[in-house]
Amino acid sequence: ARIDEGSDYIKIVYESPDAAFKMFPSIDKETLTAVIKATHKYGKLALVHSQNQISALEAIKAGADGIVHVFMDSMATDELLEAAKKQGTFFIPTVAVYASLAPKVDKEAMVDGLINEAKISHPITPAIKAALQGSFPTNLQMQKLWPNILKNVERLNLAGIPLLAGTDAPNPGTAYGISLHAELQWLVQAGLSPLQALQAATAKVGQAFKISGLGLLKVDSIADMLLVDGNPLEDIKQTINIERIWREGRLINFESASEILSTEHYKGIKVDFNQGQLLTDNGNSFMPTTDEMMGGKSTVALAWKAASSETDLKEGYLSITGEIKAGFPFPWSGSTMLLGKTMAGFSDISQIKSITFKARGSAPNYRLMLFTEGQMQPLSIDFTVTENWQTITIPLEAFAKANIQQAKFLVWSASLDHGEFSLDIDDLVIQ
Repeated sequence: ARIDEGSDYIKIVYESPDAAFKMFPSIDKETLTAVIKATHKYGKLALVHSQNQISALEAIKAGADGIVHVFMDSMATDELLEAAKKQGTFFIPTVAVYASLAPKVDKEAMVDGLINEAKISHPITPAIKAALQGSFPTNLQMQKLWPNILKNVERLNLAGIPLLAGTDAPNPGTAYGISLHAELQWLVQAGLSPLQALQAATAKVGQAFKISGLGLLKVDSIADMLLVDGNPLEDIKQTINIERIWREGRLINFESASEILSTEHYKGIKVDFNQGQLLTDNGNSFMPTTDEMMGGKSTVALAWKAASSETDLKEGYLSITGEIKAGFPFPWSGSTMLLGKTMAGFSDISQIKSITFKARGSAPNYRLMLFTEGQMQPLSIDFTVTENWQTITIPLEAFAKANIQQAKFLVWSASLDHGEFSLDIDDLVIQ
């Protein structure tokens, strides 16, 4: 199905049952092997996400073409290095996304350098700055594993394992484009030469993904080029001193680039649910959302309900029914509404003053969650309802700690301690 949709490769999430630390629900080893075998049957690459050594080793032995993320739980063994060389497996370390584990002084120096020293700093919006300055929640034990990241990259490189530059944007601490320059710097810190780092972002990518002419400066190759003021072969930081950009042979205008990177201000919205459907006035649907996508067990169902004899409503409302179940550390169940035009899009809601809606529910405690670009967990604001309709107003300043310049969607959800619940929403106004 993915190949019929046009996928160029298949991405597989796998964590071994023998791994000491697991972050995601996983398919089993037999399914992993079957998916890789089927992927190769169709002539496509199989890339495997894994974040510990045993999972990476099992994926390589199953025939993975590439491993996404270097592992930090232990030092790379000779067995893994030999298996990767035999299989011809490449690694995309994504050191940039692990950098929140780096010593604070090193992380801050990297971010400040990207923001303040880049000659293309004018397209770097406040939202991008906030994303670069973000980080994953960490603990002392994880921070102690940071040196393993750089040492494992070094061991992979010395063993001749192909390394490709990637960032895992837009996770916390990263942003599209500019974080690739950080990745190059981290790779050099891990022992790659500047030339090797540049090749990891250019020619080796084309080789690994079998894209003819990618990352090569020669006739008949793809004319994607940067002209920089400085010599990155001597100092890899010079890659951010960009003077000109060509995309497929066309010179890119920086002002146009700024427009592309700018975020549209959200104009607000009113939804009264009086049309017999769960749509906003810009055509987006209210959609069910639960922690099932992360391996949780919570359930939910949405429906449009007629107002019947209720005098305080005109025609209809959004009905949310579901159950919060144990099985995920951060369970949720409810309805989501996009703030951007698409699931991948976002809007600047900084000019919005409040979010107001009518609500009633079977339990007292609920929460409104705001998901934003570059933040893994949403910011949640609790609200209380009764069995009777009442108006809830949440000022935008309640979300002041969120990246409101890149807001993705809102979620109305039951609170963490609920079992079965119902929540009705009407007359939503965001302005």
